[in-house]
Amino acid sequence: MQEVRLEPQDAADGVVLIGRRQASPASGGAGGLGSYIAYSSGMSVVLRDRVSTTGLVGSQVSGVSLPATPAGVAGGTSVGLNYDETRTLAPGNYLDLSMYDRTTLNLSSGTYVFRQFGTIGYDSRFNCDTSAGNITIIVLQSALTFRDRWRLNNSGGGQVSVNAVNGAISLGYDTVVNGAFIAYASTITASDRARVTGHLFASGSIVVGYDAVISTPSWTFTSSGTGTTTHRLYAALLAAGVPGTVTTLTTGDISGTDPPAVAVSLPAVPAPARIVRWYEKAPL
Repeated sequence: MQEVRLEPQDAADGVVLIGRRQASPASGGAGGLGSYIAYSSGMSVVLRDRVSTTGLVGSQVSGVSLPATPAGVAGGTSVGLNYDETRTLAPGNYLDLSMYDRTTLNLSSGTYVFRQFGTIGYDSRFNCDTSAGNITIIVLQSALTFRDRWRLNNSGGGQVSVNAVNGAISLGYDTVVNGAFIAYASTITASDRARVTGHLFASGSIVVGYDAVISTPSWTFTSSGTGTTTHRLYAALLAAGVPGTVTTLTTGDISGTDPPAVAVSLPAVPAPARIVRWYEKAPL
């Protein structure tokens, strides 16, 4: 089951929440790849001192494998951002991507295919709007090197996946990212103090630096009122004005597929609330 820490946003007597987990890019139900936050199919996962994890970490588990390598064809146009530049890029097929320091690339729902990445510069960021669906980034040939303090921001309810078909993935010091990173034929390195909300999957080794944090994607909550739905559901009644106090927690069946075909009837929702912190106590 999950343990959630929630905070009411008003002084109502109680807040009832309905939530569902954002789908993993490689959901496999209980015990599948989607249960892991860091998984190597062919080597090991190394966590340096003081690494914080909120989910399963493993390697070379029978029956657990990486998803199929994504297919794609690069386009003929390269994309290059100069220092301090901001650009919006539509989904599509491109040649190469290069970003100098302090640059911002705005991406939207869909699939982006590149032949290769140049180094992504210091203090740069990807702003990902997934309000209309997931964003899939596929890099066919090169390693993916993201310099220190790079950020991958996700502003919608969908997922972002960064797929290195042939190269390694390297996240610099103090990077903050919200998405899944998959190295199908190589390794992943997350440097010291990296903050990863999502998944690290690789065929080679995964090394996570000192004081880094890896956590599972957040839950999304709505206040849609009385009703029945077939998503994985969580209903929580919070004591008013007491952050983190959950007086009632009701969940649907979490032992089946993702999401399981269960129905939970929920009372009306009097007010919204927001997640402060949550962690997974056992695999889904």
